[in-house]
Amino acid sequence: MIAALKTNGAPVLWIGLPAIRGPRTIGDISYLNDIYRKRAEKAGIIYADIWNGFVDDQGQYIVQGPDFEGQIRRLRSSDGVHFTKYGAEKLAHYIEHDVRRALKQGISVAVPGSEEPNPEGVGTRGAIGPVVPLNENAVESGELLGAHNGPAPASSDSIATRVLSRGDAISAPAGRADDFSWPRALRFRPR
Repeated sequence: MIAALKTNGAPVLWIGLPAIRGPRTIGDISYLNDIYRKRAEKAGIIYADIWNGFVDDQGQYIVQGPDFEGQIRRLRSSDGVHFTKYGAEKLAHYIEHDVRRALKQGISVAVPGSEEPNPEGVGTRGAIGPVVPLNENAVESGELLGAHNGPAPASSDSIATRVLSRGDAISAPAGRADDFSWPRALRFRPR
């Protein structure tokens, strides 16, 4: 599989297996991970080892443990194989660095299902182009996309700036349901 992906120019990121509940599975999964790691190194692809994130100090399967923020949470579901939401977030945190490294190298994307064969004769269109982060600085600094250190650009709409940036409330017109001013203005004039 690695050779097939590499010949098409696709970057390959091999993620190791986590521990699975069971008396024999720890040794079996560890053995498979050793094979995968060696094959990945031989092929020159990225191998993401997640084993230590889901075992205790003795290398045994755990149901609960620290999530990616350090809080003790349930990481695995009751079947002993699948992850809970917190476990999945921890798994994503473990492989995030390797995915970012692959993104920096640029990834070509092939679109399946095209009617026209590409020059190699395969039934998919050729690569559209590299997939790159929208903000190179965010990848290196660890900031979220869209976050910036400088001042926010000046907006021409002062109400939008007040409400959306500073969180100020807009006063409601008199008589509207969200007008909580007191005393209430008299809407109807007696004749």
